[in-house]
Amino acid sequence: MTTLSTQPVLLDDAELLRVVETPRSGLFPILSRVSALVPLIAICCVLPAIQLLARPVLDEEASRWGLRGLATANANSFRELLEPGVNESSRPLLYQPPLAPWLNGAAIRLLGSAHPLSGSLVSLIAVAAAIWLTTRLAHRIGGPNIALVSALLMSSHPLTLELALSPSGGALGLCLMLASVYAYQKHL
Repeated sequence: MTTLSTQPVLLDDAELLRVVETPRSGLFPILSRVSALVPLIAICCVLPAIQLLARPVLDEEASRWGLRGLATANANSFRELLEPGVNESSRPLLYQPPLAPWLNGAAIRLLGSAHPLSGSLVSLIAVAAAIWLTTRLAHRIGGPNIALVSALLMSSHPLTLELALSPSGGALGLCLMLASVYAYQKHL
């Protein structure tokens, strides 16, 4: 049977201050180096393209945007190039920004209209750049561990994957918005 000691415990103040001042060690110290994260972040940037190869299905709106890009690639006049889809009967996307159809038209001319990546190549590049910019922002704000988490979350988010598959201008808008936030944050 053990007995409890009633003697007081003496602690040295200098010893307590030394314990408090020692920094915590990281849970995964290898992840504190940025070079260790580069392969994981590169995989996160390529993840939407892998999904496109597994499921190349377009919905109705994405098909309209794809047809605008095809119309830009096959434009016969400067007006058709300047205003993609001007000759369509219903003109549902006439007043939408033309940057995505212009870039998609260039990709269609470069790769050909039958290539599976020709309609979504611009969106895939824009989403990969958006994931990279999100990672850079998170690294500047919270460190390398936060950067890895943000890259994983951004690359697996369903709306990001949907933007990567669609030839619309949503991925370009996201990429340009993140680029402006990154440039502003880097300026500060």
